[in-house]
Amino acid sequence: MQPAWPTYWQKSNRAAARGMYDRENYKMELLNVNETAAMLRLKQSTIRSWILKKKLACVKLGQRVFIRRTDADAIIAANLVLPSTPNAPQEVA
Repeated sequence: MQPAWPTYWQKSNRAAARGMYDRENYKMELLNVNETAAMLRLKQSTIRSWILKKKLACVKLGQRVFIRRTDADAIIAANLVLPSTPNAPQEVA
């Protein structure tokens, strides 16, 4: 017996066109504030401040607050500083 999913999951063509995921293949990893702070090597107060300032998206389930791992990874990617390439050695003629 197949579970009774909401009808919008059954309309996979329309959901796929809007970028929605089908329920069977969808998996989201959620981190709590403590785990996110440890991952980013920041204080919990910094993570909570970013959530209040809307710098970091969160998922609220009741009174509990979670951060998607993809959002934490996006912070790392957005603040990535690449090393500058050294000047190529000039040839002496």
